[in-house]
Amino acid sequence: DKLKQDISEQVQRLSDDFAEIKSLFSESPMLTAIIEKFSETKDKGAALAYAAVLEKREQQRREEEEQRAELERIRQEKEAARQVEKLVEKTYAPETGPYIQTMSMDEIRLISGCFVVKGTKDDLAGLRNYIKSHGIELIGTMPISVYEKYKEVY
Repeated sequence: DKLKQDISEQVQRLSDDFAEIKSLFSESPMLTAIIEKFSETKDKGAALAYAAVLEKREQQRREEEEQRAELERIRQEKEAARQVEKLVEKTYAPETGPYIQTMSMDEIRLISGCFVVKGTKDDLAGLRNYIKSHGIELIGTMPISVYEKYKEVY
């Protein structure tokens, strides 16, 4: 009779532990792996420790994925800048100024960008003159206060 009671209590404890684990990780994609670990060990603590390890691995995987995405974004930006430099090299010689060269439509890609710069009045005037003298279309300017408001919204 004592043996039956002990077995019954152990079964109830395992059932309760199983239900708790299932409840804790019901939304987790790792639920099956955690339940498998619990089934192997019959130990809630071991299953919870395993869950923590799995979650840490998943977090590391997400961080690595974010880093790869950031590196790809940087690579694409550098490639775009390289393409612009290549186009400038083909269309402007510092010694002689702009010259006309036949290019295919694939080689001509107009891009736009937005730069926020900070400098003295003379620095900014010089930048404006550089932009104009190099045939770069200046679409517009805005006061820094407007940019700060834009930055808050976006």
